Amino acid sequence: MEKGILPVGFTVTGHTGCFAKDGTKTKDNSLESVAAAVECGADIVEIDVRFLSDGTPVLSHDAVSDSDADSVVKLDAAFAALAQHPQLRMNVDLKSVDFVGNVKTVAEQYGVLDRIFFTGVDRAWAVTVAKADTGIPYYLNIGVNRILANHAQYINRLIALCKELGCVGLNINKTGATKKLSRLLHENGLLLSVWTCTQENEIRRALQCSPDNITSRDPALVVKILSE
Repeated sequence: MEKGILPVGFTVTGHTGCFAKDGTKTKDNSLESVAAAVECGADIVEIDVRFLSDGTPVLSHDAVSDSDADSVVKLDAAFAALAQHPQLRMNVDLKSVDFVGNVKTVAEQYGVLDRIFFTGVDRAWAVTVAKADTGIPYYLNIGVNRILANHAQYINRLIALCKELGCVGLNINKTGATKKLSRLLHENGLLLSVWTCTQENEIRRALQCSPDNITSRDPALVVKILSE
């Protein structure tokens, strides 16, 4: 299976909890996962973000309460790690938007505001994120209908929605990615990010669609395939 022609600036994202170079899986939303993604050659690392009741951003996929404050990684620590790698970017996958403006505040403290972006933003959340006016780019997370993913009329509706909501592009499950979707997005100045491609066949299929980014729990494998 051949790779498609990849866009200039194509990136590999290490999914939170990605595999280290020795094949061991790191803990989701940990500093070890960030370090493993860097070691494996990822261009971007992913973290999940929620907020404590006082608005403190923390790394967590699941809901958190104040009693979890001592057991979760604070966003400060993740951005401090990001600041140590000038070429690295970070995908802040929002699991809540209650205090989304606080992400900008922390990013500014560590000088990484221009190296982060949001995913996890659905149609309803896009309105909240836009109103927060953080200046942080955000992708639209949406379930793409696989049956319609090669139909221009359907794709054009997705493009119009992205533009209406101010999104930089789509962040979609690998099952919805197609060459036509990618091409039409690019023709309209929008990006395509595909998740989560971890098995070799998933990675190769996604690459055929010419996305701008692939998110993987095995970023080292993606890098290896790209080097072929």
